[in-house]
Amino acid sequence: MTITMNYLAPFAGAVSRDMTAKLSDFVTPEDFGAVGDNTVDDTLAVQAALDTGRNVLITGRHRITQPLLVKTIGQKIQGSTGPGYMAVAGLYFADLASGTAGLNVLTSGVVIDGLVMQGNPQDKLEWDTTLETTGSMIVFANQAAAYTPLGQNRADVDLTITNCSLGNAKTLVKVVGRGLRLSDCNLVLAVHVLEIEWPSDFVQGTAYDSALKAGMRAYTLRDNRIHGCSGGYVVRNIGAQKNNIHGLMVIGNFIDTNIRMFRGVANESLFSGNVMIHGKSAGYVFTIEGGDCIRIAENTFHGMEDTGNTEPNVETHRELVSGIYVSNASNVAIVGNNFKRVLRDVVLIASGVRNVSICDNVMKNVGMDNDDTTISPPTTRYGVRVAAPLDGLLVRGNVLDNPLRTVANPPLVGVVAGGSLTNWIIDDNILPTLTDGTQTIEIGAHAFASPVSGASANTSRRVVAYTGDGQTSQEFTFRFTPVFVLATIVSGPDRGRSMAVSVTATAGSDQVEISGRTVKVKDAWNASGISYTLLAFT
Repeated sequence: MTITMNYLAPFAGAVSRDMTAKLSDFVTPEDFGAVGDNTVDDTLAVQAALDTGRNVLITGRHRITQPLLVKTIGQKIQGSTGPGYMAVAGLYFADLASGTAGLNVLTSGVVIDGLVMQGNPQDKLEWDTTLETTGSMIVFANQAAAYTPLGQNRADVDLTITNCSLGNAKTLVKVVGRGLRLSDCNLVLAVHVLEIEWPSDFVQGTAYDSALKAGMRAYTLRDNRIHGCSGGYVVRNIGAQKNNIHGLMVIGNFIDTNIRMFRGVANESLFSGNVMIHGKSAGYVFTIEGGDCIRIAENTFHGMEDTGNTEPNVETHRELVSGIYVSNASNVAIVGNNFKRVLRDVVLIASGVRNVSICDNVMKNVGMDNDDTTISPPTTRYGVRVAAPLDGLLVRGNVLDNPLRTVANPPLVGVVAGGSLTNWIIDDNILPTLTDGTQTIEIGAHAFASPVSGASANTSRRVVAYTGDGQTSQEFTFRFTPVFVLATIVSGPDRGRSMAVSVTATAGSDQVEISGRTVKVKDAWNASGISYTLLAFT
């Protein structure tokens, strides 16, 4: 005798459903014999639950000894973690072999929510070249041809991971293909958080956005807590196709302890609203190896100050080593960030770079190696170091707040051996003057290190200091078109006398003439040996 039971939801408009169908909305590993105590091997039961193609609810602590496979488009894996931190419902991969992944997502549109996933504790080692081919991953996503409607790898990953806790691995998430949202997670105890690559068996579609150069896109890391890592990167873009990446967004994350932000190529990408503190690790917070239209804005990068801890073998401070390294990239905006306690350069411009805007940043206690007497020979670090030819540089509205030091503070911008500038504007930066009680010490009265400043600083500044040459006229060309000019005599018997001219009035134009971007000074405003200032306004 068969008894059929129905279920009726207690809401208006509800219809009766078969109870078996209702209970199958979600399946659990316990439905297939799992114990969920993180002692018994639950691998087969969890895999069986995934193979149903239904949404899977994880309520126990499942020990997993072999890689799990997710093969159903749009499947949701939902954890029920309850109170506590990385303590209850989840998948525990402590037995995974090196080079493998715990959860292998082989299809598109999968959602993982509210789940704890822990890997092999031995894999959260300090990053070095030996870990390029060793170490496990928590989640590996790469569309497998066998589980796609067309039987081809079109790189449609489109994976969502939210409200999860992931830890103990070389790499927490690796995506080989297009599309990731990683948000509101605890991401801890790893070398790298996210690695992005493109599939070697990719088959290009006929639509525009199915081609490689348009398709490698849509990666978002947002509102995560990243902690306790081991010297790698929050995001690494790797592989033979890394130059094609577009649309990477790293926004609103809190990042602390021994990890850097990004390494690789980025196009049309945004890093904004992140807070990184005491991220001590070798090298730069950003290593940009190429790309176009990259914006690093409104972030806080803070090396930890002296804690006063007197216990033996305990660090008392963790400065950031270096800030942002840029090479082979164009149209890079570094805007509105706070940099505090940086040992070396805040920004270094290397070869192959064009058009960089560095504006409205606050740099406090940067270039700290300049005052380290144990470094031999002594170093010279800058807020902005130009180490290669650069066409297009705007440095404006920055604040440099360095303390009094035992050695001279360098200027904000340093053009060093191998570096040069064309098409540049450097103005309106706050470079304070300090005193040690007996003498005044300038922290950058000019924009450049000395070999360059006299040769080129006056050609594109709003304020020009010049000495009259006694000739018929003397010309100055600006990088903008002035509409008003004020010339002032600053030496000699007529010191303090001024002449103001504008493009809308003819008075005084026979003495100080504005023509496009060129200002010409004549007669009394170009007397031999007399010092003047020329203020030009847009």
